[in-house]
Amino acid sequence: MSKPTIFWPYTRAITTLLLIGNLIGAPTGIHAASPDVDSLLRTSRTYLEQAVAMNDDFPAKRELASQAAAGFELLQEDSLLLEARYEMARASYYLKDSITFVTEIQPLMETYLAGKDTSAIVRAYNLQGAFYFSQGNVEKGTEMMEIPDQLNYYSANSLEENVFNLGALVDIGLGYMMNMDTVSYYVNRLQQLASKYEDPSVQVVSRFKLAQLFNKALNFEASLQLLREAYPYLKNLDNKGFSYIYYRSLVNSFINLGMPDSASHYIEILQEAVNYPPGDPRGCYAIVSKVRADMEMNQLSYLPLEFEVCYGLLTSNLGDQKKADINTLSTIYAKSKFLLLKEDWRELAQVLDLLIACSETAKSNQFLAYAYQIKYESLAAQGQIKRALDAHIAYKSYSDKINQLIFTQSETLIRNQYNLQLMQEENKVLQVENQNQKLRLTKDRSVLLLFLAGLLLLGLLVTYFFRLSYLRAQQGKELSRLIKERTEQLEQTNLELTQTNSELLESNTELERFAFIASHDLKTPLHNIIKFSGLLKHKLEPVATDDIKDYLSFIIQGGKRMNFLIEDVLEYSKLSRPDNGGQKEVIDLNRLVDDITRSISEYLDSRNASILVTTPLPSIFWCHSKIFMLFKNLIENGVKYNESPEPTISIWTSDEKGELNLYFSDNGIGIGEEYHEKIFLMFTRLHNQTEYEGSGLGLAACKKIVEEFGGTIQCNGQDQIGTTFRISLPQEILTTDEAPANHK
Repeated sequence: MSKPTIFWPYTRAITTLLLIGNLIGAPTGIHAASPDVDSLLRTSRTYLEQAVAMNDDFPAKRELASQAAAGFELLQEDSLLLEARYEMARASYYLKDSITFVTEIQPLMETYLAGKDTSAIVRAYNLQGAFYFSQGNVEKGTEMMEIPDQLNYYSANSLEENVFNLGALVDIGLGYMMNMDTVSYYVNRLQQLASKYEDPSVQVVSRFKLAQLFNKALNFEASLQLLREAYPYLKNLDNKGFSYIYYRSLVNSFINLGMPDSASHYIEILQEAVNYPPGDPRGCYAIVSKVRADMEMNQLSYLPLEFEVCYGLLTSNLGDQKKADINTLSTIYAKSKFLLLKEDWRELAQVLDLLIACSETAKSNQFLAYAYQIKYESLAAQGQIKRALDAHIAYKSYSDKINQLIFTQSETLIRNQYNLQLMQEENKVLQVENQNQKLRLTKDRSVLLLFLAGLLLLGLLVTYFFRLSYLRAQQGKELSRLIKERTEQLEQTNLELTQTNSELLESNTELERFAFIASHDLKTPLHNIIKFSGLLKHKLEPVATDDIKDYLSFIIQGGKRMNFLIEDVLEYSKLSRPDNGGQKEVIDLNRLVDDITRSISEYLDSRNASILVTTPLPSIFWCHSKIFMLFKNLIENGVKYNESPEPTISIWTSDEKGELNLYFSDNGIGIGEEYHEKIFLMFTRLHNQTEYEGSGLGLAACKKIVEEFGGTIQCNGQDQIGTTFRISLPQEILTTDEAPANHK
């Protein structure tokens, strides 16, 4: 649309006259009736409502808002006039009409600032910031976005605008400033709002932005946990764009964690939730992710046509500088990985050169490491040892840079999380202190009133009650002394408790940090052992004896088992944290079993196994991640330790003696009675690794989860007959429509 001309004010005037003319009746054609004020107000309101609801046709949106503004200006409806003019400015922003935008937004800002409406002020600053960013003025756009935080315009009535503002500042920090301390500051501001307000937008965005930081540090486990915590709130948000970003981050975490089956499930949800038209680059992410997931599951024999279309679309506009965003880099990486699997060396060399050039321009160490790893594998497979060695050295160089960045950013995240916890604890202490101060003032007033009443009584009956009044005054002083002493004791006790709690928080934080670093330091050399043992086995394949091959296989398998054991131990240790598992919610156990069945469907199909729910299962109020882990471990155990041609897991429930009893029964190999208690101990295994793989922590974790909620778990079964696990839980966790009041 062309920019407004000098005739724009006259157009407004003509629109006003036409609007009034439509409301003037002239039944005889000679005499005109007076305007109907109510009809004009209704018409103007209708125009404004239509303008607000219109999100695609911005010329029509601005025209409707202009007509509404003309009516409100005539009627002197100031608040509605401001809304109409804001919609005009917003439409002008999307139309990139800078002259009209500035003309409308400046008087609006003056009015908003004079009226102290924080919601309108934050909204206007956000719009101005977005406008300057669209003009390429990053510095001015950032300045506009930072003003609401600097002047503390945040309040309950501007919550939605606050969330948008802080979320935009996080994105600006990640995309332009690259300052983790600044980004963490705004993420912490979001978390402060989340601790204060239960609004779904606050709860989702605060967790999502923190998950982005963990993604930046390549800590995909922590990112996935936060995204799962945000999921219950997402259904209350009607925002197509945000749903796309959320599911995209979820898919990315699953792919990077080596969980392609889960990634495929959410890719389907992503495609349903955000069905972008053909040719829209945003639709390519789901297509590329599906290709990566299928490759991980060895289910891709050729690249689908829609992927090739996306590849051509994203790489056609790179230019001489090879400027690529993360979507384009991911697409080129997916194609290079497929060409490696197909051993198409000629095309792979071209695609790798493009990936390396784009990654260097984007300064992405992660994709440079990916590129040189693929280059190393392809050259080694072609027998070009010297070039393969050079590629491997480059891969190690970029991997070291990534590890250094991960450590630095993880340390920053831990430090900022700790500072946020300290701030929240300080706020709690201040709240308690304020409450105590109010109680002390109330007590002092009561004592003063009692003293004044004694004086009044002394004045009225000075002769008769002199002695009695004296005794009461003495008792009042003694009572005040005792109250003061008791108050001082309580204050000292509170101070000691606060100090002890602070020390415990610091100790827990250090332990979590140590666990993270230790796990990384353990797994990194372990991965190198596994990888280089595999390379050595491949290298010696033509000349190695059977004994050497067996030894190398033992090393590789042992390394993998140790990796699984480290991950299981860390997962088990997290169960000790009181906040582990996220917020409790109402869980339909029937739906939970269906979700687990879908998540492990390939494993069940490979074993010809089935899950039967023989009685309807209730709904309970518990942590979703923990009950998911409990059910999944018991179901997988029943299938794993089962030599039947058709393994069957039966699940049912019963109410006995005020308890909820859940039963998991299988037709597997069974467990001898002498082992019914030992199997719940950590690292207890009844079979060696060659028979059944595992770390010996699955049932220990189940017991820990059940006992956390005051329940018990028991095993019944005999060798070769099958096993039944009974879980007894208190009736308080049962729920029908809502969670019990004492758990809210």
